[in-house]
This record gives sequence, C-alpha cells and structure tokens, in this order.
Amino acid sequence: MTRSTPPQTAQGGPPAGYNRSAALLPHGAPPALLWRQWCLLAVLAGLAAGETGLRDAAPAWGAAVLVFMVLWSGRQNAGRPAAVLRALVLGVCMAAGVCFMLLHRQPAAEVPGWMTAQEKVRVQGVVQIVESRPEGRLRMVLADARCRTAQGWQTLKADVVWTWQYPVFRPRSGSTVEFEGRVKPVRGFLNRGTWDSGSFWLRNGVGYRVWTRAEQGQVHEVPAGKPAAESALFQSDALQSAEVMRGLRSLVLQRVERVLAGMSDPIPADADGQGALRQMPRWRDLPQRYAVLPALLLGERFYLSQQTMDRLADAGLMHSFALSGMHLGLAAALGALAALLAGRIFPGLYLVVPRQQLAVLCAAPPVLGYVWLGGATPSLLRAALMFAFWGGLLLAGRRGVLTDGLLWAVAVVVAWQPQALFDLRLQLSAVAVAGIACTMPVYRAAAGRLGTKHGTAAGAVMRLTGGLAGVLAVSMAAQLALMPLTLDAFGSVTPWFVLNVLWLPALGLWVLPLAFAGLVSLALPQAAPVAVWLFHVATVPVEWLLEMLGTLEAGGLLYPVLSVRPLPCAAAGFWMLLGTACLLWRGTAGPAVQQSGRSVLLPYGLRAVCVTVTAGVVLLAAPVCLRFSAYLQDDVSVSVLDVGQGQAVLVEAPHGVRVLIDGGGFPSSSFDTGKALVAPVLTYNRPPVLSAVVNTHPDSDHLGGLPFILQSFDVGAFYTNGELPQEGAHAAALERAWRAGAPVPAVLAAGDSLLLGSTAELQVLAPEAGRMTGNTNDNSLILRLTRGGRGLALVPADAGTVVLDRLAQAARRQNTPVEAALLVVPHHGSGNSLSPLLYDAVAPSLAVASCGYMNYWRFPRPEVRGALEARGIPLLTTSGSGQITVCWPDSGHMQVRSVR
Repeated sequence: MTRSTPPQTAQGGPPAGYNRSAALLPHGAPPALLWRQWCLLAVLAGLAAGETGLRDAAPAWGAAVLVFMVLWSGRQNAGRPAAVLRALVLGVCMAAGVCFMLLHRQPAAEVPGWMTAQEKVRVQGVVQIVESRPEGRLRMVLADARCRTAQGWQTLKADVVWTWQYPVFRPRSGSTVEFEGRVKPVRGFLNRGTWDSGSFWLRNGVGYRVWTRAEQGQVHEVPAGKPAAESALFQSDALQSAEVMRGLRSLVLQRVERVLAGMSDPIPADADGQGALRQMPRWRDLPQRYAVLPALLLGERFYLSQQTMDRLADAGLMHSFALSGMHLGLAAALGALAALLAGRIFPGLYLVVPRQQLAVLCAAPPVLGYVWLGGATPSLLRAALMFAFWGGLLLAGRRGVLTDGLLWAVAVVVAWQPQALFDLRLQLSAVAVAGIACTMPVYRAAAGRLGTKHGTAAGAVMRLTGGLAGVLAVSMAAQLALMPLTLDAFGSVTPWFVLNVLWLPALGLWVLPLAFAGLVSLALPQAAPVAVWLFHVATVPVEWLLEMLGTLEAGGLLYPVLSVRPLPCAAAGFWMLLGTACLLWRGTAGPAVQQSGRSVLLPYGLRAVCVTVTAGVVLLAAPVCLRFSAYLQDDVSVSVLDVGQGQAVLVEAPHGVRVLIDGGGFPSSSFDTGKALVAPVLTYNRPPVLSAVVNTHPDSDHLGGLPFILQSFDVGAFYTNGELPQEGAHAAALERAWRAGAPVPAVLAAGDSLLLGSTAELQVLAPEAGRMTGNTNDNSLILRLTRGGRGLALVPADAGTVVLDRLAQAARRQNTPVEAALLVVPHHGSGNSLSPLLYDAVAPSLAVASCGYMNYWRFPRPEVRGALEARGIPLLTTSGSGQITVCWPDSGHMQVRSVR
C-alpha cells in the first residue's frame, strides 16, 4: 500500500490551515473536532453538571471525559504522556465550568414580614423584558423594584417577574409601571429528575414573582421624571439606545396586532401624546390562523390558544415556531437576491466585490433587522452568530466548518449569558443543527451516487427527487439528534413528524415570504389594505394545517406517545453511538483508503472506535440495568410529589407495581399538572405504565392532573369514590381519556382492598358504601398502605374533622388498626381537618403535608403544626422539601429522602 503525501510549501512544510486528520478521512467526511472544540465541549459539560447537580450529571459527563481521553490517546503520534496531558486539560476545562456555576449560585431572596403575611402592596419597577405567553398573558421582568407597604416604600434586592393575565395594554420596555399585587419569592416545583425553575430565575437575578389579572391591580405607567423612573438603566447612552430600539419593536408589533385584528389604522395617540395607546386586542379577537403570524414573524405567542399549542406540539411542528436559522435564512436570502439584482444591473460590480462576498454584505442588514424584530432570542442570536462566522470566513476567502461555527456561536452566547445554556430554545436549535451537520453528508453522498448512476435526464430526475427527499432527510436528522432532549423536556415522541415534509416547504416558500412582504408593506404609507391581503393569503396553508390537526385530534389520532425520560448518561451514550455511526457510514461512502495498513475510517483508529462504541452501549444500557435492579428489590415506598397546592401520591411496591393516588391540579387551562409535573416524575427512567390510578374525590386540586395520565399512560385500573364531575373542563377531559382507551372507573368503599404484589395491600377505610354526604371532602377515600399486617402509610385525602374523629373512635371501639408510620396530613394541613384523635390513633413517625409555597390559606395551619409538635411528630411539607419519598426496605428501618 502507498502512503499519501501531504501538500508541501516552497519551504518544505505543509501549508497553513492544512488539517492532517482531514486528509486521512475518505471523501465526503469533514475534519474531526479540533482541540479547542474538545475544550469548549468540556467547559459546556461542566456548566451543565454544575447547574443540574453533580449527583445526577457527573456519571454522564465523567464518562464523556473518559471517552475524550481514550479518543485522544488513540491519535497517531500521540504517546501516553500526551494523552494524559490532554485528559488533564479536559478535566480542568470541565472543572472550570462546574466551579463557575457553583460559585455563581444565588441565595434565596429575602422574605420580609409583610411578604410572609401576604399583604397586597403597590409595586413599582422598570420593565426590562416583555415576553408574550399563550392565551393572553405577558411575562415581564422588572428591575429596580420597590414596594409600598404600611411602613413606606421598601426596595427589593432582586428583580421581579410579573405575569399579567389579559392585559389591557402592553408596557414598553424601559418604562416604569406601578400596580397592586401580592409579591412572593420565586419557587419552582422540585421533583426528582425535573427542572428547577426557581433556581433558573435566581441565577438570572430574579428573586420575586407577582401575578395580576386584567384591570385588577390598577396597572398604569409612571410618567417620566418621577423618582421611580430614575433608573440606572438610563445612565448609559448605549443602553438608552437599546431601549429605543425595543420601543420601536413594540410599535411594529402593535401595528401588526391591530391590522390582524381589523382595528383602525393608524393607531391613535395616548393622553400624554407620547406615542401609541398600546391598548391590545383581546387574545380571543384573533382567529388562530392569524394568531400564528405574530408567533412566526416576531416570536409573539400572545394570541395562540393552548389548544393550538398542544396540537402543534403533538404533531411535532412546534420547532418551526422557534425563531432560528430557518427564519434568519429567509432574511439572508433577501440580501442575496439584492446582490444578484445589483450584479445584473451593474455587471462590473462583481469585479470589485465577488458575488458571494457581496451577498454576505447585502444580507447583513436584513439579518440584523430580523434579530431585532425577533427580540434577540438565544436561538436567533445563535443563528446570527453562525451567519457572522460564515460571512467572515467567506469575506476572508476561506471556507468555514459548520460544526466550528455552531460551537463558537454557542460559546459566544454562553459567555455573554451563561444561563442561556439552559434555555430550551437554544438547546433544541443547537442540537438540531449539530444533528443535521453530522447526518446530512451521509444523505448527500447517497444522493450523489444515485444521481451519477443514470444518464443526464435520468440523473436530473433523480437529483430532483433527492432534493424533495432532502426536506424529509433534514427533518429526520434533526428529530433523531433531538430525541434524548425531546424525551427529557417533553417526555413524548410523535409519529406525525412526517408532516414536516408538507409544512416546512409551505412555511419557507409561502407563509414566511408573504408574511414578510406584509410586514414590509406596513412601513409604506396607506399600505395597510395590502398588508391585510398579504397576511390573509399567507395564512391559507396555516388554516389547512390547523383544520387537519383538529380533524386528527377529533378522531383520536393526534396524541403524544409517552416514553421513558432518559437519564443523562443514556443521552450521552445515544449521542456517542449516533456520532460514531455517522462517521463510520461516511467513512465507507468513499473509496477505501489505507494508510500504513491501518484503516482511516476515523482519524482516531479502530481501537478508539471500539472503545467509543462500548462506552456508548454501556451508558445507554446503564438505566435499563437500574430499572431491572429496582424491579428485583423488595422495597415499598410512598412519594408525595411537589404539585403545588394540590396532592399527588405515588405508591411503589415490589416487582414494578405502581399506584398513583390523585394527580394534583390547578385552576388554569394553560397548565396541566398531570402533563407538566406528574408525568415527568413517573416516566423518569421508567416506562409510562401504572398498575392503578385512584381518585380520592373530584376536587380539581386532586383530579385535575389525572385525565392526561389516564389518556397517555398504560393504566391497569381506575378507581374512584363514585363521584366524578358531570360537566366542565374536567368532565370533558375525562371523556377524551375514555375515548382514547382509558379504563372505566370502578367504585371503592370501606372494606375494599387492592393487592400490591404478594405482601403489600392498599386498604380502604372510608367512606362506607351508601353513606355519602353532600360534602365532597368528607366523601374522600381514606387509604391505608400495609405490608405483612404492618401499617406503613395513611392517606386521608381531604376528609374533615368529623369524619376523621369518627374513624379514630371506631378504630378504638372495634379494635381496628389504623396506625401507620407515615401520615399524609389531611386536607393539606387545613384547620377543618384538624383531628388530634386521629394523630393519637395513627401514631405516625412522620407527617407530610402536600401544599403550595406561601399558599393563600397558609396551610398547614398553625393549629395543625402545634398538635403534631405536641405529640412529637415531625412535619415535612412539599413546599419546603420538594418531593418527599419514604421507603421501607424488606429488612431495615424507614428511610426518608427529599429533593430539597
């Protein structure tokens, strides 16, 4: 075999920029990652490990560092000392990322007395960020916030996130607002394997939250010149210019809203003559076909209904609504078209500036303009930075590397704002681009071979077919790369991602161009009718899409397929195997090349490939082994989930038996507790399977999260106390679940029991059959978990004092055992369920109350806390400890674990 010789310069050395690894690769394969890119990945891995917690993330990222070491130790001409040095450098990079996140952990915000007392106060603050949310909500971040209490104005030491439901106007960024509300510290839901939103807000400097509705709170803007408006935000000319640009974007958005809603144009001036009256159309005023346009053009989802959002997500189309490279590419295409027209009109221009470089220069203004219009989201910034990277290389006469551009774009975004690494929009965008970069050369190689195997005409047909198939290939490549991230974030996959083949061409060739044209026409005088017509024509495919999704949903065909949420190590293993498979496939796409008898399918050699594949398989199989190990264990556990002011209890018995008692619930159509909180916990490294679901009573804070569980999980049986809602949102949701195949409910009463394996049992202590009252709380099922005759846990749901006292007295009279090691405090700790008689009869070692943080009713009540404390019964709350798990091993004492 012959040895290939690298190109030489006149001085005898390789030319600048020569990549020896790339030279060894077969045709069609890109160069391997550079050393600086490995270091950057190690830093990003350290940041992720420091944020998510070393206990969960360290195995995955530690294995990744090990693989890096093995890969680099297998490089040609790299001895063991060099490999060890590289491993140490990578370890230092990862440790730097971990230390940065740990050192920048923000402490919890201070809670003054007036806040603990939940007093309504006047709040003032400077609007920094305005984000739209579905179904008529605005979420804003207020800086320099202060509150007027009985003691006067008090300045808060952290920013405030303010959610305004059904706002009557859109506050301008940089303006000072004042309103009335109850301020609380930020606090997320803490469950095992889920994301902590509270920590995210604290890292971004936000320590408090407040919620208002419509005109409640008497919201108004404070005129400029008052003390509250004297913010450091305006002490810099650069920052002031940025606020002006944000204000202009708000005006553009208002104009689009009014045109779509059919309102008068131009917008009338406000009373102070300072600009637009900013009075907003109600979110229901826009048909959903028109509500899609602000979301696609500007990232504004204010007018989208939750139903539309869910349908798009279930069809796998929501990624097209994240402003990213697709939208920016269209803006760049406008610049490229301008360059082409300029060259046709002035042919000599290309002699001064080459066509490709002119296209870059002409594309820069529309790209920057769209980044401004889109609100400079992380995904848009990533795409813009990639454009800048590629454009710079092209202006310098060089060809860029897609992977290098992606990594450095992410690096710049994260360096500017480290929390952007945990923005799901940036994660989805970056992983999708990486997946396309890895897999598309495979597709191009296959398409190239197909096109060259035929004559000119046949080859043209094949190339045309390949071009159409490229849309599907891009979608599949992105979906495949995103699978671990999608499963972790959403816990589901969809079989309808093939709709991207129809939707993405329509979006890129019809909807967005016409919508952009309508947006531009709004800047022309007296062009509003033209804009209305363009917007109307642009939404024709949108209307067809929404109608099709509605038909699929009505037929029971459009629903998410829940799957196992992967552990971090499984995600790392999947990406290792996917990347290795792509490199191996591309290595065999070209002619076989041998160097010194060694295959060069990869620059690292066959040994490194084998080690990488082995490590990937081990990481991917480790969670399966953990599940199998848990299946074999003979433990019984009770987990009280953190679902806010509601209750959801998971009982786990040997051999995979799992019973869910209630599912929490919120009085909000835009937040499904079962989908957002309960399902992610149940599917964390476990399949969506439940032996049974029990609803103790039909109150919304216990029933609200169950319809999604019943519809999406494989549920063995569904039990109730015989009461279910007959009308309303919960009744409709249950009907949809039963149409999807959920089990028909069976009624439980005192004396019934559910066997959980060979030794565990769930006994029903109340209510007695035929003795239901008019109080739904007093009709709650009271359940007692036992094992081998030993009482483990008592779950009284929302039963009141009379029912609980009667149960305790009957147990004493009839010598019926009700004792248990764990007592789930009745009715979240309400005074209406205070029962010292029950506490004495149960004699628990621990009491757990499921309640929301700083809830309106102040549960658990002081009298409940005092009665438990007087009996020496320790009390834990989900608001303070997050998810609380109590486990009873087959041999050993009770073990208690909490997330916080």
